[in-house]
Amino acid sequence: DDVRYRRTEARVRSQLADIDVEFDSIDEAVAKIAQGIAVFSELADGQDVIPSDVPYLLLLMIQHGELLRKLGRLETSEVVLEEALQRARKREVSNKEPTSRHLVARILLESGRTLQAHEKDLDAAGKYIEEAIAIWSSLATEYRQTLDYQNYLANARVARAELRLATNDAESARTDLEAARVSLQAIADKAAKLTYHESLAQCLAALARLEMNSGDREQ
Repeated sequence: DDVRYRRTEARVRSQLADIDVEFDSIDEAVAKIAQGIAVFSELADGQDVIPSDVPYLLLLMIQHGELLRKLGRLETSEVVLEEALQRARKREVSNKEPTSRHLVARILLESGRTLQAHEKDLDAAGKYIEEAIAIWSSLATEYRQTLDYQNYLANARVARAELRLATNDAESARTDLEAARVSLQAIADKAAKLTYHESLAQCLAALARLEMNSGDREQ
């Protein structure tokens, strides 16, 4: 039927957007994701909604907010992520599955990153990231075998470190980065998953930047 066709077409567009991202065609990816968000927003708010519609919509909105930030469209990124956060919190009230909390944390993290990039409200950025860390700390404790939660927790610590560097708190940033490095190394040793190794590489790069900045200040 028409609803099933629209749902499938929107999913295909989002998959094509992933290919665009791989080839650095960010504008094209953003356009396709926006089309998918329009379809899944209507489905999520309508009578034909199925259980997977809202989480899929939230994932699209997270990706949209992230890519908009990369394009420098920070205010639009903020708007998209704020709507996503409202939807995610509403879903969390009625759905107590760990994935609901995980999605809230992912949106909080991206919101914090966008606010930091915008240099608009670093205090609010810090609160978003702290809440994300609290959620993933809880999930990583409750579900110790789920490495994804540990990976996201470490990524959030890297984000907090970068925020602390922006506010000239180098020692706290170093503490976060070292903790994240130890965690990410352990995760990468357990599972040969590209995402985990990318997270470790990003953490090591952040540590290298910290050391370089420290050396510059000492000269």
